[in-house]
Amino acid sequence: MSRVAEDVKQDTDRDGPAPLWDLGTIVAGLRESRDVAHNIWQRGPSRRAPSREALAEVLKSLTEALFPRHYGRSDFGTESIDAFVEGKLGAALDGLLEQVYRGQTFVSDGAPTERHFEDAVALTRDFAARLPEIRGRLVSDLRAAFVGDLLRRASPKS
Repeated sequence: MSRVAEDVKQDTDRDGPAPLWDLGTIVAGLRESRDVAHNIWQRGPSRRAPSREALAEVLKSLTEALFPRHYGRSDFGTESIDAFVEGKLGAALDGLLEQVYRGQTFVSDGAPTERHFEDAVALTRDFAARLPEIRGRLVSDLRAAFVGDLLRRASPKS
């Protein structure tokens, strides 16, 4: 057992755990920062920030749509693969639109407007239109990495 662990154990054996941090003061300081000193909502009502969990789900759906036989299912026919991709892509883009809209309204002054939604739709639509190009670049990068790995394995060790 380390010296620090022994000291902590001795401190906790007496009257319960010894406070190693002044949590009351830290929590009060964080409240002051949230409510007064660094209040990011001073300009209006609070808004929901983009959700990491929702964005992770968007990324999962996009990955399945771009590479359905690798990350979706492996037993597709031509028509069923297109239906699968369409379903995953629709869900991903709907989710992305919501998160882009949240991002737009989160950083803006004032209440959300129709313009925030229109901008979010335009950004999401532009991204969606580039997905075939994005997929092509990803495939190209994966192939280059694979070929590079094969060449590295085949080269004589120095």
